[in-house]
Amino acid sequence: MNILEKAHKKHKTWLSICRSFGLDKETAEDITQEMYIKLHEITEKGTDISYGKDELNYYYIFKILYTMFLQ
Repeated sequence: MNILEKAHKKHKTWLSICRSFGLDKETAEDITQEMYIKLHEITEKGTDISYGKDELNYYYIFKILYTMFLQ
């Protein structure tokens, strides 16, 4: 299972994080989709954001979402 598949399993979590920033549902969905694109770009460069065998680095993804929110 690749990184994007692992990330998509927690899609509702990422939306919840974006909503906690005060975003509406549509904007939260947009930022989450952009996060998937960013993850794809990062992993294509060879960066591994796994935490153990089956987990993702939650903090790393949180920082991506928060940075996109600030922009």
